[in-house]
Amino acid sequence: MIVFTVARELNKEREMAKTEKERIWTRRIAAWERSGMGRRAWCAANEVNVHTFDYWRRRLREQAPTSAAPPQKLVPVVVKSAPGASVSPATIEIALPRGIALRAPAMVDARWLATLVRAIDAC
Repeated sequence: MIVFTVARELNKEREMAKTEKERIWTRRIAAWERSGMGRRAWCAANEVNVHTFDYWRRRLREQAPTSAAPPQKLVPVVVKSAPGASVSPATIEIALPRGIALRAPAMVDARWLATLVRAIDAC
C-alpha cells in the first residue's frame, strides 16, 4: 500500500510540473507573438534556446483543439507614394522583421503571399 501511495504522489507531482511548464511556455509563446519579432531574435533577446522554443511551440499547437481555427491577425497597411521610389505602381513591397523585404506584382494571390510570409517567419 505504501509503495502505491508514493508512486501516486510522484505521478501527481509530475503532472503538476508538466502543467506548470505548459503554462510557462504558453505565456512565452504569447509574448513572442505580441512582440512582432522573429523567433530567433526573440529567443536571443529572452535567453531562450530556439530549439526548445520550437519544441514547445509545436507541442502546444498539437495539443490545441483542431476544431478551432487559429485567430487571424489584421495588420494596418499604410499606402504611401514616395517621391523617387524604385517600386513601380504595379508592384507591392512588404517589409518583414529582420530586414526582409518582399516585392511582388500587385495582383499576386493573397493566399500564396500569406503562406510565403508565414514560411519566412518560421525560419
